[in-house]
Amino acid sequence: MREVSVAYDGWQVLSPPQKGIIFVPQYDRNQLWVERVNEAGNHAEWIRRANWDGGESEATTFSEANLRMTRRNPHDARYFRDNAVLICQAHGWPRDCIIEIDNGAPNSHAEGDGADEASKRRQVIDALDAQSVTEPWSLVVFINHGWDTGIQMGFNIRSEPQAQRTREMLQLIAERSRTDLVLPIYGCDTAKGENGGEGHFADFVRDTLRDFGLANCRIDGHTVAGKAMECPHVRRFEGSGRGGEWIIDPGPEPLNPSDSFNAWKHALLERGADSLKLRYPLMSTAAIRAEVSRLL
Repeated sequence: MREVSVAYDGWQVLSPPQKGIIFVPQYDRNQLWVERVNEAGNHAEWIRRANWDGGESEATTFSEANLRMTRRNPHDARYFRDNAVLICQAHGWPRDCIIEIDNGAPNSHAEGDGADEASKRRQVIDALDAQSVTEPWSLVVFINHGWDTGIQMGFNIRSEPQAQRTREMLQLIAERSRTDLVLPIYGCDTAKGENGGEGHFADFVRDTLRDFGLANCRIDGHTVAGKAMECPHVRRFEGSGRGGEWIIDPGPEPLNPSDSFNAWKHALLERGADSLKLRYPLMSTAAIRAEVSRLL
C-alpha cells in the first residue's frame, strides 16, 4: 500500500477519514426480562415482563422455580456508544454517522445480543442502503461483541449460506468506499487463530473486500476477549497475503510480554482526543511502531 503524508493533526495516515459510518449495538436500558431456565438450570428462553422503571425490582420473586429475573446489561451498550462518540469527535463527524442496531432480548449471559440474526442483518443492510454517499467512505467501524467466525450484528462465516450473507453486506460497503478503506473491527476474537488468523472473520472480511475491488483495504481485528477499544492484541490484514500480522507482537510468553507490547498496551488506555486507540487504525504499522518505540 502506498503511504502518503497528509495534514491530519500531524498523523501519518493512509486514508484520511473524510466520510464514514460506525455500527454499534443498541440495548433498551430500562427493560426488564424474565429468564426461564430448564431443569438443569440452563437458559431456555427470555420472557419480556415489564419496564424496569415500572415498579419491578431486583427483589421481585416468582412463584415458578424455573423463572429468574435479570436486567438488561446497559454497560456494554454505553461502552460501545461512548467510544463511537469519541471517534466522531476525533474526526469531526456528525453523530448521525453512528448507526445503532437493535439487539432485542438479552442472551443467556445477560448481554443484549439475543435478537433474531435476520433482524440484525436487515437493520445493517437497511442502514447501508439508506446512506446518501456523495463522497466514498474512507472509514467504516464496527464496535460490538465478536468471535472468531462473526460479529454481533448477525454476520458470520460458520456456513456457506451465512458467509454469502456476509459477502452481500460487504459488497454494499465496497460499493460505497474508497479502494483504501480502513475497517477496524473493535470486537473480541475476530482475528484469532493460527497462521495469522487465516480463515477467521477479519481475514474473510479483508479477502472479500479485495474481491470487490478494494485492493488497498485494511482490516484490524483482535485475537482475544476484552475491552476491544483498548485491547492491544491486534492483528492487521492488508494487501494480498494470507492472514494478518501483529501491529505489536505480544511475544511468545503471554505472562512475560515484551517491553514494546507493554508500552502499546498502556498507550491504548490513555484518554483524550489524541488517544492512540482513536488514531492507530489510520496509521501505518510502521508509524505505530515508531510511536510506541518512543514510549520505551
